[in-house]
Amino acid sequence: MNPTFWRNTIWYVLLGITSVIAIILIIKKRDHRKFNIAFTFTVLGLVYSIESALMGLYGGAYSYYPKISANAFLDTVMGNHFSQVSIATTLVLLAIYKLSTKWIFISAAIYYLIELLFLELGIYEHHWYKTWLTFLGIIVLALLVKKWYHRMLNLPRFWMYYLTLFFAVQSSYGLTRASFIYGKFRMINFNVYPDVLKDNFVLIHIPFLIVINIMISVYRLKPSWIVKCIVFISLFFIQFLLTETGIMTIRPGWFLIITSIDVLSCYLFVVIMDRLLKSGVRELQ
Repeated sequence: MNPTFWRNTIWYVLLGITSVIAIILIIKKRDHRKFNIAFTFTVLGLVYSIESALMGLYGGAYSYYPKISANAFLDTVMGNHFSQVSIATTLVLLAIYKLSTKWIFISAAIYYLIELLFLELGIYEHHWYKTWLTFLGIIVLALLVKKWYHRMLNLPRFWMYYLTLFFAVQSSYGLTRASFIYGKFRMINFNVYPDVLKDNFVLIHIPFLIVINIMISVYRLKPSWIVKCIVFISLFFIQFLLTETGIMTIRPGWFLIITSIDVLSCYLFVVIMDRLLKSGVRELQ
């Protein structure tokens, strides 16, 4: 096995194992199980948005070195995935098991120490970021998520439910979009960053805001199938125009397959996440 696996990758694998354990504990919780699953995707979407901003600001806050990809930025993204899932599942655990503030500070301290360890091992590097931001950030996010979770189960306002649904779809639908990038099936040429991969991973929130909000609106307004077909066909046509103008690049012969998966999966995730969330929500204000 490659020496870099034991020097770099193994630590991210171990972090991933703790995330799997956290996911098992989340699913094991019988109260509001379906809701908890969807809410985990919501928190993952929130963490993903924050991490994406940090990776894009001032050249990037930090770099991860799991040594999974030869491309430096893609390697950082892959390492960041381990971090996102770990933090998100921990935040959800703290909320659904109603752990006290003491455990929030303990969790923040653990992530603080993990970050110091990764820095010491040379498998993670700060640029302008500081470790104390992780400690403080975990505390703030844990308190926010805990209150958010409680409010969602007890007569949430419409805007809160909409935001919860949006983030849940963003993280699940994001898996589809990420697979397109990893497989180099489709790239969007924003031309903001020199690296096209950074363009796609950091600025992916632009199409997210547009497509996901369209799909949520179509689903919630419950228009006729004719109207739905018009919306779907329009999204197909827009992607065709983006491809023809060179703004979007799709692997030859894959346009219909990629575009179909993209449009339909987004709508499907809206339906799934909405039903899972409503299994725990009493009613909307």
